[in-house]
Amino acid sequence: MIVSAPSDYREAARRRLPRFLFDYIDGGAVAENTMNANAAELASVALRQRVLCGAGEPTLATTILDAPWGDARGAGARRRHRDVRPPRRSPGGPRRLPRRDPVHLIHRVGLLD
Repeated sequence: MIVSAPSDYREAARRRLPRFLFDYIDGGAVAENTMNANAAELASVALRQRVLCGAGEPTLATTILDAPWGDARGAGARRRHRDVRPPRRSPGGPRRLPRRDPVHLIHRVGLLD
């Protein structure tokens, strides 16, 4: 589960913690005044995005050494889910962009001195 909002932390904790512990932390006591006040305070917090604001539209027009440059289809999946192997697809997808390998792997193979 990717946590994308403060309220998602509750769901992530529910999935991760043993039930008795989650119920103890999540549940209130008697009138639950403090829990309700904390929930109202959290709901009043307004988050605003400060990363990639005004970055413009994505483009595939980037070239390096007169060759098209792009991230492989599975690279994003590998960054988000390191333990899951993405399905095999053709390198570069339908646009046939050249495959980009990390420099440390190229160096390990001996192609880079």
